[in-house]
Amino acid sequence: PNGAISTPPGTSVTAPDVAGATVTVGGTVAPGGSSPGRFGVVGNLSFSSTDRYQAQINGGGAATQYDRISVASGSATLGSATLEVSLGFVPIVGQPFVIVDTATGVFGTFRDTAGNTLNEGATFILNGATFSITYVGGSDNRDVVLRALTSGVTLSISDVTQAEGNAGATIFTFNVTLSAPSTQTVSVTYTTLYGTATFADGDLVGANGTLEFAPGETSKPINVTVNGDTKFEPDETFAVSLSAPVNAVIGDGLGLGTILNDDSQP
Repeated sequence: PNGAISTPPGTSVTAPDVAGATVTVGGTVAPGGSSPGRFGVVGNLSFSSTDRYQAQINGGGAATQYDRISVASGSATLGSATLEVSLGFVPIVGQPFVIVDTATGVFGTFRDTAGNTLNEGATFILNGATFSITYVGGSDNRDVVLRALTSGVTLSISDVTQAEGNAGATIFTFNVTLSAPSTQTVSVTYTTLYGTATFADGDLVGANGTLEFAPGETSKPINVTVNGDTKFEPDETFAVSLSAPVNAVIGDGLGLGTILNDDSQP
């Protein structure tokens, strides 16, 4: 192959995806494309230092929840290729992920995205979770295995319930928290979702933007302005949604806002 190699999500219907005495990667391998999958090779697999392996880890199931390269009858030469791993869930401490499974063994090492060599036993951090890497893992000691040494950092948002007031603005403050301090900068996008309370009806002014947590910070507020009135009406609701986290995963990503009616029935 030459260029990007992207196979369908999930386990391949037929194996192998590529066969040859030596399958040489000339670009990026991304099993499953936008979702986890499997890239199957019969023969030997060879990376070079200009190649890249993009591996997604979204759960514990090989080829369905995390990416795997399977070399059915040969070895894998890594050639200091770049290993780019994305983490989309909170792993269990000690959980292994066989990202390269070979029949006869692994030669060489990967590098991280900063160009640092990932030697045997090296550790790195993804979304607050620490992983180790081994090139002699698996049941036959012939695989590349990542293992979670710590669980990751999760983002959560609180619910808010309060009265709207009879006039002016009432601030509903949603607290976004990290489950633990991170050594990396964490960011997340937030968006107001209208329910029975709407902007069109003058109930509130939505808040949309991005929060950024500096290393060590664990809490940030999101303020939504609710407009007071003297109109008798049922309690109304809206929500603030979290999305697109960087260096963390979302635990509770939906904060419910409840505007309590505080006006008398005419």
